Amino acid sequence: VDCTGVEFNADFAKLLKLKSGLNIITLNEIKGKTFDIIHLGHVLEHMENPDDTLLEMKKYAHKDTIFIIDGPLEKNKCLTRLIIKTISLLKNKKFNTYPPQHLTFTNYNSQLLLFKKSGLERINYEVQEQMFPLPEKFMLKKPFDSLLFIISRISIIISSLNPKWGNVFHYAGKLNSNI
Repeated sequence: VDCTGVEFNADFAKLLKLKSGLNIITLNEIKGKTFDIIHLGHVLEHMENPDDTLLEMKKYAHKDTIFIIDGPLEKNKCLTRLIIKTISLLKNKKFNTYPPQHLTFTNYNSQLLLFKKSGLERINYEVQEQMFPLPEKFMLKKPFDSLLFIISRISIIISSLNPKWGNVFHYAGKLNSNI
């Protein structure tokens, strides 16, 4: 199996290649190549125009290429996010004060629409609840930590019962042969 990693930053690509021994190249080095699988793991939310990114990635696909894409659904229905938003409102905290890392927020339906408009045909699409933004392992030093842990576990259960609820999506698709 020939596997190629692509990194935007050339210096970081060199470092990753050196440290891992894996085939990691930059965007400039993939011109004219096509791939059997294109995986975008937690990438689209960092793009100003994720639809342009998907269109760009199609240049590296052939008719049988599988696109595997995952990332957050920050505007989706999710018990954990609802509780965090409620707590923020109670604290009169209207916004976060750290620099943004995610430029695009989306939900279940708009994420599927993006893929469809980008000319991808769905093979599979799942939404799940992860404990993020709550840590996976709590120290449980304070009673509030235990409450947050219970809330996140209930949120995961709700997500497993309702396929549209959750804070992370996993998508598999291919080029739409009708376009």
